[in-house]
Amino acid sequence: NHWDGKISNVRITKGQALYTGNFLPSKEDLTTTSQGAIASNVKLLTCQSYKIQDNSDSAHTITVNGDAKPSTDAPFVTSGAGSFDGTTDYLTAASSSDFALGTGDFTIEFWAKPTAAWSPGRAVLASGTLYQTDTWSMMVATNKLMFISNGQVSIEQASASLSGWNHIDAVRSG
Repeated sequence: NHWDGKISNVRITKGQALYTGNFLPSKEDLTTTSQGAIASNVKLLTCQSYKIQDNSDSAHTITVNGDAKPSTDAPFVTSGAGSFDGTTDYLTAASSSDFALGTGDFTIEFWAKPTAAWSPGRAVLASGTLYQTDTWSMMVATNKLMFISNGQVSIEQASASLSGWNHIDAVRSG
């Protein structure tokens, strides 16, 4: 199941919880050091320019599948995004321990702009095979966004607004 909409400023920070209380999302492109991130902890930073590439120090190769493409419709004036039509579009990166969250702190965040109502079972971001050990996914269930880790639903929130960009994050601290 594929995402129908745009995604911008995808950042995975491993070993660091960037938000542990109330906060205002950044109004500028994320970087490897913004919001107090430590560059070596940022394991993925993508969909933030007019190229779909990993801008973190890890420089994972990202493969475009289907007709996913860069978009200028983004949450910030200087930003870009990845555009997905909900059919066969998705991005992949090779399996890496960078995406295995383990038991430590992490922050996964991105901006999302759905172009259609969220349909159940649509994965927005995922690592590994769903419901397997040391895997995680952010996916849409009936009117909710869920974060599933090691086969357990950890977070459920109301679905995103269709009227604009939504900041979405999952953070584990301690």
